[in-house]
Amino acid sequence: IAVAADAGGEATQQDEDDVDEPTPPSLFGSEGPPPFFDYDCDLVSTSRFAVADWNEFYAYVEDTVRWNDTNFEFPEAYRHLVDEPLAQAAEAECPLGALYLRVLEFYDALLKGGRDASELQALAGHVQMLLRSFPSYAIALSRWPIFYALEHFAPSHPEQSRFYCNGQTGVLDWGMLREKSRRWTDMKRNRSPEAAEDVDALEREIGDHFFTILRRPATQQQAQEECEFGFYFLVANQVVAAAGRETHHMPPFSRIMDTVIGDIPFIRLASCGWPIFAVMVIYADLNKGIWFFGGDRKYLRGYSDWNLRRDELSPLVPSRFDFLSPAWRREAGDTAEALARLPAS
Repeated sequence: IAVAADAGGEATQQDEDDVDEPTPPSLFGSEGPPPFFDYDCDLVSTSRFAVADWNEFYAYVEDTVRWNDTNFEFPEAYRHLVDEPLAQAAEAECPLGALYLRVLEFYDALLKGGRDASELQALAGHVQMLLRSFPSYAIALSRWPIFYALEHFAPSHPEQSRFYCNGQTGVLDWGMLREKSRRWTDMKRNRSPEAAEDVDALEREIGDHFFTILRRPATQQQAQEECEFGFYFLVANQVVAAAGRETHHMPPFSRIMDTVIGDIPFIRLASCGWPIFAVMVIYADLNKGIWFFGGDRKYLRGYSDWNLRRDELSPLVPSRFDFLSPAWRREAGDTAEALARLPAS
């Protein structure tokens, strides 16, 4: 799907077959982000050359993205971070923070009108380039609520019924699966304790559908050909399942979702009628606990967190020392070599 504007400036939709949509390059080329990349931009402000205090901007984000009380309006106070002459520098020092702003910028332009088709296409293409620059897990598990915003604005795009797969019954009954997918998403969002057993039962059904596809490579290919976005929904669902239980199953599923998020225009994902962005929001919430998950703060860690317990950080230091006190630091230093010799498992 491509974005266009009619003669009066009102945002409209065009079929993707009518518009040339070149695949945008990645920000990092084919190599991807470097090791130990600061996805959260937590340390950027320590440089005297930083163009923005991204921790200050994140404080604004935290104040506006809350359970059942979210404001995804574009923050005009930060407009300078998407306009030249600072836009390129801002994107270079904090690309995921800039991506969140770019998503808000695109929808601000789309919904308010007044932009022509080429301007909207350029804004959408820039968002797509940044989405393509990172693994889907990095986008999801960073502190920036990128998938939250994409899911919030998805209803802005009319659904394309040709992607529903209604009446398609090959590997699966895809129309029935789509109904289940939307019911499951609604139940997860409502978080009703009374419906917990129903959610678990529905998750098992959806998982069984995925394993029906997974049995043979030929079946996987057939499923993708029968219902492309239904297949992607199942893969996204299994990324969440693996992330919450057996993470060694994540890499093959994550590679598929990297391609989905990076190469398929986000507007097409929003209008496909399958709750793919909703699943990615659930995935993104695994280490945040904003909308779907709670529990022990130990399991809600971000990239920049240093919230290990004392026994995790240095298990050989006696508990009688106050954590990070001078005595604790001396003891940790004295036991460092012994700690390094401990077996990894």
